[in-house]
Amino acid sequence: MQGTNSPQEFYIYVDIDDTLVRSYGAKRIPITATIEHVKELKKQGAKLYCWSSGGSEYAKNTARELGILEIFEAFLPKPQML
Repeated sequence: MQGTNSPQEFYIYVDIDDTLVRSYGAKRIPITATIEHVKELKKQGAKLYCWSSGGSEYAKNTARELGILEIFEAFLPKPQML
């Protein structure tokens, strides 16, 4: 919170496709550099939310597949309009 002595929390929304994983046909390839960066952000205190245009269950299942399910606060569908 601003105006206090506590550090300000920061919130990050992480997309799935072409951010955490790339798809080539039926093959899914983890983007390890991004995955490691997101893990480091969590260690630094970021509140991470995972979202995807594929929906919240797709986001959650992919995070599980990548072994990073526990670093996210929640799984959300990507908004159609901001």
